[in-house]
Amino acid sequence: MAAQLEVLISVDTDEPDEISDIAARLTAAGLDVSAVHDAISVITGKADENVIGALQRVPGVVEVERQRTVHVAPPGGDVQ
Repeated sequence: MAAQLEVLISVDTDEPDEISDIAARLTAAGLDVSAVHDAISVITGKADENVIGALQRVPGVVEVERQRTVHVAPPGGDVQ
């Protein structure tokens, strides 16, 4: 089994009905959809690393980005 990645997918649509269709196609391509953000045309979720290419080929998808985690030192902590 490939590693699960959290992804952020930008889609090309202004229609809420269409973004739900794209989310359904992404699910069929292997995405476990976490959220659909109609207002900003973004879908988030998790997918195996080996299906990223298939997600990028779904009609309506503009970009598939791997989500990144940023850690900030606490106030007063040592900064590297």
